[in-house]
Amino acid sequence: MASPTYGNVVYGCRDIKITNIGGTTQEDLGAAVTAEFVPELEGGILKGDDSNKAGLWYIVGGQLKFSGGQFSAAALAIMLGVSLSTTGSTPNEVTTIQLNAGLRLPYFKFYAQALDEESGDIHLLCHKVKLSGMPGFMKLENGNFRMNEFEAECFDDGSNGVIKTAQHETATAVPAS
Repeated sequence: MASPTYGNVVYGCRDIKITNIGGTTQEDLGAAVTAEFVPELEGGILKGDDSNKAGLWYIVGGQLKFSGGQFSAAALAIMLGVSLSTTGSTPNEVTTIQLNAGLRLPYFKFYAQALDEESGDIHLLCHKVKLSGMPGFMKLENGNFRMNEFEAECFDDGSNGVIKTAQHETATAVPAS
């Protein structure tokens, strides 16, 4: 089977969606900048007779790094498993997120899209993800837009694997659940 020619020369990061693990709530990360998946491999080399005799590696999970230029309190709430608190009314509305020590983070779904050079796209789909770091969470810096950076671990959900990629001849929106 030949490799498709669509969705293979892609540019940028068009969209990132965060979905709760039940697939009932989805939020846009906003101003998608990066989405990077690195498979986690486990295995080893059989050594003997002063040489490498065999090797075996297999995928056990993966690491995900992603970022966006807009702050989405709703997407963050899904990733952290917390509720937003909104008080007041326009033009004096205030939305608050509180992070308490001991907070156990939930699994969520991660979808990203990049467009190809013609009319197609490629999707990165991780169906069981948990945050493992937020290195740029509240970095406010003079002369720069705030960038929200996240790190996560990807797990096999039992039916969709650790990750799926989907190349489309005609660009399509990422899944809604």
